[in-house]
Amino acid sequence: MTKRDIQYLLQKYETKQAGEPNNNKYMQEWRTKQKLRTADTIMQEMRITGTDKEIIYNIIKNVELKELHRNAKCETIITAICFYTKKLRNTSLRVQNYRVCNEHDLTENIYSTIITRLCNYYQQHTFLF
Repeated sequence: MTKRDIQYLLQKYETKQAGEPNNNKYMQEWRTKQKLRTADTIMQEMRITGTDKEIIYNIIKNVELKELHRNAKCETIITAICFYTKKLRNTSLRVQNYRVCNEHDLTENIYSTIITRLCNYYQQHTFLF
């Protein structure tokens, strides 16, 4: 065996083979970072700063987004979360008035579904003392 053959075999068996369980944390981290980058661009368009950014990052890192709405894209769910944090400060805001909400196909029905399920998630995972 040559040195190339040994290197080839080492590389082959370090990677996931067919039938092995998927324990790849790299892809999960990459997807989370991708969601955070998407959130950054949406927050920049909606002019969200300060502690609201940290709230959004925390929600994205801790909540599985597809649990909030199965049929919506991740960008739509992230837009709904960003709009919700913005609406906490000013209750007179409307989804239709924001261009970024229209770009990501966020409607009142999708928004209310996502926020209801987000509240339900935190209600189930919060311990009362």
